[in-house]
Amino acid sequence: MLSQMLKSMSRDRVQALRFSFLCLVAASLLACNNAAPPRPITASTDAMAARSATGAGPTRAAANERAIAGVWSEAVTRPDGSKFKLSDFKGKVVVVDFWATWCPPCREQAPQLAKLSQKFRDQAVEVVGLSLNERQDQAEVLDFIKKVGMTYTIGYAGDRISAAFLSGTEDETGLPPIPQLFVFGKDGRLVEYLVGYNESHGLPFLERVVTEQLSRS
Repeated sequence: MLSQMLKSMSRDRVQALRFSFLCLVAASLLACNNAAPPRPITASTDAMAARSATGAGPTRAAANERAIAGVWSEAVTRPDGSKFKLSDFKGKVVVVDFWATWCPPCREQAPQLAKLSQKFRDQAVEVVGLSLNERQDQAEVLDFIKKVGMTYTIGYAGDRISAAFLSGTEDETGLPPIPQLFVFGKDGRLVEYLVGYNESHGLPFLERVVTEQLSRS
């Protein structure tokens, strides 16, 4: 499983990684902060260019968008065992964040997403956090959700969805860094893509992106 690989890689190599996917709370805050900086994307062509800059290339970017479309109706399990699909939010601006309990920058970004979800709760906006933790980490995940204040939709990413979204974004460790955040317009198109967390792309930035998308017919 992807999350098990990430844990193993982190424990063995966290001190040597400059661009790390796995961030242990006690030992690797610096490593996570050194992850690839956020790359804002304002159009599908920019998305290809940004992923090309990370080594993914335009072909991979196009393949990812097709792969993402292919898992839009994939069942996602919530911590309480109920299910949802990203396609349930069709017609909304959808913000999808990949996170994990062992990632300090995820802890920084989550409250921003909670505020975003709260602000737009009565509008066509859905914030979705997809955890890379295993279901066996349920207690840890629930504790993280409570402490960080993740009041938006939460589910376990699963291997198919993780692969569709994150394949091709791997760094020098061979693994994709987190958090990774994707914003889709009401028409389902990818309009923003951020890797890592940076205050300059916090709540005010996300509010502008969402507001712009809501204004589009």
